[in-house]
Amino acid sequence: MRKISLFCSLNCPENAVANAYATARKLCDEEAAVVSGFHSPVEKECLQILLQGQQSVVICLARALGKIRLPAEWQSALDGGRLLLLSRFERSRRADKETARRRNELVAALSDEVIIIHAEPGGHIEQISELASHWNIPVKKLD
Repeated sequence: MRKISLFCSLNCPENAVANAYATARKLCDEEAAVVSGFHSPVEKECLQILLQGQQSVVICLARALGKIRLPAEWQSALDGGRLLLLSRFERSRRADKETARRRNELVAALSDEVIIIHAEPGGHIEQISELASHWNIPVKKLD
């Protein structure tokens, strides 16, 4: 199954938000798994849209899975076998800038294609975009 990652900087202009929601709705109809940290506000909104669809979703956490409290809206997708939670961390209890960076690298590495909703110039998402390009993973920028 093809895997498409989704990234958006924490700060996202209004014009990019509309594109994000349209992209999430389109991804609901594709035969691909959507992979993301689903951490930024726009990514979280996209997750809500994706959970209403039927495609697979992979959520990569920036902390250990050990004591995670599963949000109720994730449960039906998890029970249906279309939600996977991943973490590369064994001991990290809280997400921070470093674990978020490493999580985003994992998301990109798992992907066959990267979609960048919005990347702040010089920010972490822009760096992930460059890394994915270096790995020859196609990058589609929406803004």
